[in-house]
Amino acid sequence: MIKKSIPLMIFFLLIMSISFADVNVEITPITDVIFEDEVALFELKIINTDSFEHYFERPSTYQVDWVTYTSPGSIVVPANSIQIFNLTLDPKITVRPGQQEVLVSFKSPNLDDSIDENILVLVKSLNQIAPEYKISIALGADAPYDVDPREKLPVTVYLRNRNPINIANLTISIKSDLIEREVSFPFEPMEEKTEKIMFDLDRYQVPTEDEISVEVVINNKTFNQKTLPIRVIEYSDLEEKVIMKESLLKTTWAIELTNEGNVVNNGGYLFPVTKLSNLFTSTEPETELIKGDEQYRNFNLVFEPLDTQTIYVETNYRSILYTLIIIILSVTAYYLYRSPIVLKKRIIPIHGEDGAVNEFHIRLLVMNRTKQPVENISITEIVPKIVSVVKEHDIGTIEPSKVIKHDKKGTLLKWEINYLEPFEERIITFKIISKLGIVGSMVLPKTKAKFETSKGHHRITYSGKESLKI
Repeated sequence: MIKKSIPLMIFFLLIMSISFADVNVEITPITDVIFEDEVALFELKIINTDSFEHYFERPSTYQVDWVTYTSPGSIVVPANSIQIFNLTLDPKITVRPGQQEVLVSFKSPNLDDSIDENILVLVKSLNQIAPEYKISIALGADAPYDVDPREKLPVTVYLRNRNPINIANLTISIKSDLIEREVSFPFEPMEEKTEKIMFDLDRYQVPTEDEISVEVVINNKTFNQKTLPIRVIEYSDLEEKVIMKESLLKTTWAIELTNEGNVVNNGGYLFPVTKLSNLFTSTEPETELIKGDEQYRNFNLVFEPLDTQTIYVETNYRSILYTLIIIILSVTAYYLYRSPIVLKKRIIPIHGEDGAVNEFHIRLLVMNRTKQPVENISITEIVPKIVSVVKEHDIGTIEPSKVIKHDKKGTLLKWEINYLEPFEERIITFKIISKLGIVGSMVLPKTKAKFETSKGHHRITYSGKESLKI
C-alpha cells in the first residue's frame, strides 16, 4: 500500500512546484487620473525568484471597455531577476466618468493560474461643469536635436486647453542662448492647437550645445514648460572661385578658396593632374604629389572660418616646343653649315720580318658629301720629323704637288684636286719610315683641306688626329 502511494506523492509535489512558482507583480501609478480621451499609465514590476525564465502573454482585462498594452510589448523575465515595464490602460468611448476598477490578468505558460491585479483609475468627464475651472494647458514641444545653422530651425508646439475656459491671450515663449521669440493668440475652451515656428540661425554659429525653453504664459504667469536639448553641428564648406587663362601650350589657374564653414578646415585642397601634366606643372604655394589611381597636387592649407586664400597653378608645355625648335634649328644649322668635304685619315703599320714596326701607310679619304660640286681643293699634311716620307707612290693615288722639309716642324705635303663631283671620293696614300724603332704611340697632327664651294666661298676643314699604339 505504501509503495503505491509514493508515485502519487511525487505527482502532487510536481504540481505544487508549478502552482506555487515564485513570481510577484507590483503596479505603481504614474498617471491614474485622466480625462475620457486620455490613457492611464502605470509602472509594472515583475519579480521572478524562480530558477527559470517566465514569458507572459499580453495583459488582458475582464472588462471590454478597456484596452491594455505594455511597452515593450514582449514580457520576458529571466530567472532570478526583476523587470520593469510600462502598462497602459486605454478607455474606450463606452467608459463612463468616475472611479473605475480595472481587473488586469497576467498569464504565463509556466503558471497554472493567472495573476490578477485590480487597478483603480479616475476618469474625468470632458463635459463636466465645475463651479470654477483652473487654467490647465497641456503642452508638447519638439525640435531636432542636431541643428544645421545653414537651415531653418523648426520648433513645433502642441497645446490643448483641458478646461472649458476661454483664454483671451495665451503666449508661447521660446528662448535659448541662440533664439528668442514670443507668439500670442486667443485660446478657446477645449481647443487644441499646433504651432510650427521657424527660426533663422547665424550660418557661421560655432558648434555648441543649447537648451530651448518653451513656456506657456498667461497674464505673466507660466502654466507649463518644456525643455528641448539641441546641438549645433559643425560643417566646413570650401567654396572655390576659379579664374583660368589659356594661351599657347600654357594654362594658368588662380583659385580663390573661402571656408564657408563654422569650424577650422585643415583638409587642404587637391588639384588633379596627370602623369604628363605633373612634369610641367608648378604651384604657388608649393605642393606635394599624391599618387594613386589618380594623381593630385596637395595644397597643405589651413582655413579659419570665413578665411580666404588664393592659390596659383601653372601648366606650361612650352619647354617641349622650345626643345623641339632648338633640335630642329640645330639639325638645320648642321646641314646648312657642315663642311661639304669629309676628310678622314688612317694609319696602317707595316711589320718587318723581325716583327719590328718602322714603316707606316697613311691613307687619306677625301669625299664630297653634297649634291653640289667642290673646286680647288688643297690638302696639307705635316709629317713629324721623327719619320721621313717615302718618295715612291702607289699607282692610282694622287702625287703631292709640293713637298717641303723643315728642320724643326718636319715635312709638309700638299695635294691639289681641281674638282670633285657630288658624292665623289678620292684616296691619297703615302708611306713614312721611322728612323728609329717606335715604342708606345705615335700621333699624326690633323690634315687640313682648303676648298671653294659651288657658291664661290672659301672654306677649311680638318681631319681628326690619328694616333697609333705600338
